[in-house]
Amino acid sequence: MKRKAARRSKIRNQLVLGAVAVVLLSGLVTYGVVLASLRRDFDTLVETYDLETAASFASSMADFYKARRSWSGVAAEIDALRHKPHQAPEGEDDWPFEHKNPTNAGIPLVLTDTGGDPIYLGIRSAEGEPGTPFPAKFKIAQGAKVVVDGKTVAYVFFKSMIFRNYNPHETAYMASLTQLVTLSVTIGLILALALGTILASRFARPIAALDLAVKTIAEGDLSARVAVARSDEIGSLAGNFNLMADKLQNGEAARQNLLADIAHELRTPVSIIQANLEMIIDGVYAADEVRLKSLYEETRILTDLISDLRSLSDLEVGMSPVGSERVRISAIAQESCTKLRPLYEERGIKLIAPSCADELFVRSQEDKLRQVFRNILGNALKYAPSDSAVAVSLERVPLAEGKVPAIRATIEDEGEGVPEGETARIFERFYRVDSSRSRESGGRGLGLAICKTIVEASAGKIGAYNRRPHGLAVWFELPTA
Repeated sequence: MKRKAARRSKIRNQLVLGAVAVVLLSGLVTYGVVLASLRRDFDTLVETYDLETAASFASSMADFYKARRSWSGVAAEIDALRHKPHQAPEGEDDWPFEHKNPTNAGIPLVLTDTGGDPIYLGIRSAEGEPGTPFPAKFKIAQGAKVVVDGKTVAYVFFKSMIFRNYNPHETAYMASLTQLVTLSVTIGLILALALGTILASRFARPIAALDLAVKTIAEGDLSARVAVARSDEIGSLAGNFNLMADKLQNGEAARQNLLADIAHELRTPVSIIQANLEMIIDGVYAADEVRLKSLYEETRILTDLISDLRSLSDLEVGMSPVGSERVRISAIAQESCTKLRPLYEERGIKLIAPSCADELFVRSQEDKLRQVFRNILGNALKYAPSDSAVAVSLERVPLAEGKVPAIRATIEDEGEGVPEGETARIFERFYRVDSSRSRESGGRGLGLAICKTIVEASAGKIGAYNRRPHGLAVWFELPTA
């Protein structure tokens, strides 16, 4: 559980940190862009109002100069204006950003002559100390003209026209904007942390559960499964994991059953041979021809069983691949019936070969296709009762949309059939309808399994169904050539 928690925390922390990093980076970029944009727009607005204020002072200075025809006493005049209560222009409730008494509170105001040389330098801090140094000469193109009788006699420079400077109200306003943007980014970061933690946990929990299930299967417990409660990629991964686990569990069960079946099949002939040899050695039985033939028959059973197992194994692992050549299935079916008919006649069973007017060709391998017919016909021979018939038929499968043309072979007997729901199991290795049936009457349970492997390796299909009123039909399809 500690390992599970550690892995989940690691994934969750990485996702949270990733989300926070993205939000923090985007927040910082947004923070810088918004502040720069706000400051630029704010400075533009301040400069506009400063120009208006400078123009208002220029008008006052024009009246002063017009009355005196000199700048003598202008400092006292400006000081008087400094203490004069502010009057908003007609039609406005107040000056924007409260440009009250512009020479107070460290706000610079400069009056120059037409050459840009200072006539009046006005700046006062709250404590009465000199403020930021002024330039030695001002650029008259940036000033507000003082016009008397149509002639420019001086220039007025105010605040941002001299150097960047805010009054206390503007400074407070800019500080409030900065605080608002900072607060927004901080809140976004906190929300990203909270939402990131929730989303990270939502992703980390199924991954941690999947990790634990994988570890459980790696330790040998194939029953581990994970809940599939999502429809995204993680849900698909969990579903595929469960499918893989099911196949592993089914494969392990099949492997154990196969080992048990092989041991069971080998035990009987080996026990018979061992018991008979012990009796011969002890002198209980004579080593005569009858006894030796019996022992030879058991060795033949062992040889056939081992041969079938080897054939099935080679087919499944691809060591004995099924070729894809053009084979005349109609001729193979006729030939198989001809060779096996004497065995059927010994049992009093009629074997009906297919009647094909056309030559039918499929994609497979000739010797493997013979083995399929031989195994299916041999299986029908074991289960068909005497005085019955086994019929072989060939037909073209009606071409359906999305399917390739195929030939279907069907072998029908009149035996007891198989229990309902178990027709697919007859193609399993070592399966017998009656588990108590002996190998002499029921075979080794490998013939149809080999047929299934051969047919599917040839891109075909195989199946079976119970006939009415009785009997079993085994069929297989192969693509036409």
